[in-house]
Amino acid sequence: MRHALIAFTILALGACNAPAPPADDAARQQQDVAAVNAFVDHIGETFNTGNLDAFMQVFTEDAIQFNQGMPDVVGKAAIRKLYEDALAQNDIKVAFHTQEVSVSGDLAYEGGTYDILIRPRDNPAAEPMTVTNRHVHVLKRQADGSWKTWRMMTNGSAAAAAPK
Repeated sequence: MRHALIAFTILALGACNAPAPPADDAARQQQDVAAVNAFVDHIGETFNTGNLDAFMQVFTEDAIQFNQGMPDVVGKAAIRKLYEDALAQNDIKVAFHTQEVSVSGDLAYEGGTYDILIRPRDNPAAEPMTVTNRHVHVLKRQADGSWKTWRMMTNGSAAAAAPK
């Protein structure tokens, strides 16, 4: 019993004096966060060009998109169809506003809000509608070190209605 107490005390004291992570780990974390922020900017920029082929390169093949009030959109082909249909009917522009980024190994989380500007194609003179919603991207690091969207969730920014 006494030996167990001594061993526990040594381990506990050692944990209190644990060295800080190596500087290269902190630098790597900063680089990863910067790369994720740049990637999210790239998503918006690519989408806003209207080039769907280029935009679809931001997704992994097994990506899933979860949108409020809609069935899950599973796989890159289904996500492409979702955007093809939306862009056939509307001119759409998006701007992401990142509020949080966290990276752990080959996965990253990015969340915040986004503004979406929608103008019907059948009425180009119409005043565009702007909506602000919330989003979460879960990104996977690729073999070449780049990031791609693996999971994406969006929902409205308005507070949920109180239950009756």
